[in-house]
Amino acid sequence: MQGLALLQRHGQSPRSFEDSMEAPDGLIQEAAALHKFAEAAYTGPLLDFGRNPFLFPCAWLYRQGLLAPWARNRWPILDGDNWWRGHAAAFLKHVNLTPEVLRRGRVNQAKCEAAYFIVVLHHLRSVVVAVRGTETPEDLITDGLCKECILSAEDLHGLMNSSHVHPDVKLSVESSFPHYGHSGILGAAQDLFRQIDGNPGDYDAECKSSGFLSSLLGAGCECDGYDVRIVGHSLGGAIAALLGIKLYRRYRNLHVFAYGPLPCVDAVVADACSEFVTSCNYCTVTRYQN
Repeated sequence: MQGLALLQRHGQSPRSFEDSMEAPDGLIQEAAALHKFAEAAYTGPLLDFGRNPFLFPCAWLYRQGLLAPWARNRWPILDGDNWWRGHAAAFLKHVNLTPEVLRRGRVNQAKCEAAYFIVVLHHLRSVVVAVRGTETPEDLITDGLCKECILSAEDLHGLMNSSHVHPDVKLSVESSFPHYGHSGILGAAQDLFRQIDGNPGDYDAECKSSGFLSSLLGAGCECDGYDVRIVGHSLGGAIAALLGIKLYRRYRNLHVFAYGPLPCVDAVVADACSEFVTSCNYCTVTRYQN
């Protein structure tokens, strides 16, 4: 409701479903294939409670690896994980992948911080960033910080300075400033951007950084030329969309799949990023028409 109020207050009517179009088959198939990563990001008991309402404690303990503590050293070390590395184990068990694909992640949080997981899929030539949706009290605080805020030039830098965005799209955004977003989601996206790609001030003239993604995707690095996919459900989908806007200048092969995202930007910005952000709602994958 806050998202709708934000659009209405600034004279931008929300688009109806009839104004959107179904995404191409290739995007639909990719969205379906990557959904498991957005789901796996719920490494606490919430996912298991939804699937096993009566036996969820047993299901959660199994997915956390507590029934096989001798396997602890197999799992990657994530920021804020428990001593038996249960969140890493839970994520990998859900997506059914081996430990070496999970390169980085965070599960401990403060206000306006997101839990995330970074996965390298060599067989698909992709790097996937999975952002968790609402699961903890900290996530609820981020949800609740829904006061509108102005999107700064830095927040839209990746969109407005990208050579991949059509000039007419840039003009529509530039001519309609100021633009507005959800303050809690924007804060979480800004923090996550710093976590995985460094500070914007660190960029040189060629827009290079010393961040973690650059260490994977930079020229001559392990994942040079790979696609970048950012996925998230609900709150995680909204954070993923704003993160994608900030990263799009640097990674041309970037696409965001947001599953049931919260409203987080105004309609003009939503239209401007429709080429690289796909919203998946009620099992239907749609994009806004330009």
